[in-house]
Amino acid sequence: MRVVAAIGFCFGGTHGFLAGANRGLDLDAVVGFYGRLSPGRLPRPAEQAHSLGVPLLGLFHGDDLSIPAEEIQEFDTALGRAGVRHELITYLGAPHSFFDRSFVEHEEACSDAWNRVLDFLDQLAVTAT
Repeated sequence: MRVVAAIGFCFGGTHGFLAGANRGLDLDAVVGFYGRLSPGRLPRPAEQAHSLGVPLLGLFHGDDLSIPAEEIQEFDTALGRAGVRHELITYLGAPHSFFDRSFVEHEEACSDAWNRVLDFLDQLAVTAT
C-alpha cells in the first residue's frame, strides 16, 4: 500500500503540519522536521490541530530558541485534545537544521530521526492494507 505524506524542513515543516488540515490534498500523514510553531503570518499549527485529519510526526531540535519547548508542548497538548495520532520528538543538544546541515556532527540524532520517519510511514502502510 502506498502512503502519501507531506515531509518538510523548517518553514516546509510548518507547511507540512498545516497541509495535514487540508482535506483536499488527500494526505495519509505529515512529517515536520523543526517546523516553526509560531510562523508569523501563517496560522499556528496548534490552532489548526482540530482540523488535522492525518497522523503527524514532529522532529524538533533541543538546542535552538527559535522553537521553544513550551510551543512544542502546546502543540502536543492541542494534538492530544483533538485526538490526532501524533508523536513529537525533541533531540536535546541538536541545533536547528541538524538533519540537513550537520549530519556528521549529529549522526545519532539524524539516524534516530530518519528511522522514526521510516517506521512511522511503514506503520501507516501496514494499517492501511
